[in-house]
Amino acid sequence: MVGTLVNFAHSVGIMALVAMIYGGLIRWRMPRAAIDVMGGLCFGTGAILSILSPIQIAPGVVADMRSLFIGFGAAYSGPIGAAVTVLMASGARLSLGGVGQLSGVVTIILTGGVGLVWWSLFQGRVNRPVMAHLLLGGLMSAGLIGTCLLPADLLMRFWETVGAVLIVFNLVFSVVFGLFLQREQLLAFREQRLKHEASVDSLTGLLNRRSLVEAYEGLPGEQAVRGVGFLVLDIDHFKDVNDTYGHATGDVVLQLVSDVFRDTVREGDIVARAGGEEFVAILPNMDEKAMKRVAERIRRAVESLSQTPQNIRVTISVGALWSSHYPDLDEALHQADNYLYQAKGEGRNRVVQGRMRSPGPVAPSSGAVAG
Repeated sequence: MVGTLVNFAHSVGIMALVAMIYGGLIRWRMPRAAIDVMGGLCFGTGAILSILSPIQIAPGVVADMRSLFIGFGAAYSGPIGAAVTVLMASGARLSLGGVGQLSGVVTIILTGGVGLVWWSLFQGRVNRPVMAHLLLGGLMSAGLIGTCLLPADLLMRFWETVGAVLIVFNLVFSVVFGLFLQREQLLAFREQRLKHEASVDSLTGLLNRRSLVEAYEGLPGEQAVRGVGFLVLDIDHFKDVNDTYGHATGDVVLQLVSDVFRDTVREGDIVARAGGEEFVAILPNMDEKAMKRVAERIRRAVESLSQTPQNIRVTISVGALWSSHYPDLDEALHQADNYLYQAKGEGRNRVVQGRMRSPGPVAPSSGAVAG
């Protein structure tokens, strides 16, 4: 009995380590499938460590806490993680050999299967109640039905020695392991939320100026093959909207324009609120004619807005700049901003575009007009 408790205490330490590693994985910016593969490797390693320090029931028949790692690998990493965890644990059990290896592998597969049942019920939830993890522990204990493949005398010895204890520990440590993992998920979720709140404009949900710079610096160089476009747009006479209808109405107008802006560009384009009523888009891997079409499409979509408060007619002016390479961002936005002021000076509700010039101010054809 003392050896059993020592083995289970050792497994608790592995659980804590696996939970911390898993917490680090879900903080990485990786595709979901990659996180699930890494999660499966993490839980599979925990299962292997448990299998390699077993409780010996009889020659070739062992007991350990592998079910927790296999069940949680499926429950928290889905089908991909389940496959990785089951394969790793099955390989470890087969390497031990003995009369109980078939029973052990079948139990591993069944446990992965019931873990997927739990995953299908609770996937996507951040806060999972204690009862949910008790259910997982019960499902994993059901996986012990695989022990029926043992010879009758060994099956009897297994259940007399550790069978009931394994069920109790599955239930108890499912809650413990679940609390470990849920704590890591909640911490990761809070960190992601704080990063998101720091990177976006709270009113429109678009990137803020700092995040615009970071996103531009992170663009891969090969995307400049066709060039890159910069759009700076400004809502015409927005000050009059605020003065006449109030800032609450002005905020609604900003949200409507930002929605049009976001919905019109491509996925992967960078869209930000630069401040006030000014917005910026960076369009990588886009030729000059395509940039002009996008700018005109945005302008027409805003002009066509019908569900505006007080039936306000909303229009925008756009300064569009195209470059054959990635220029300095401040210089590009400065030149695009000059084209924006040119559009305002020529009567607003229009697009004025040009190509990137050597560093220095772009001289608009008419005077700058604010608002």
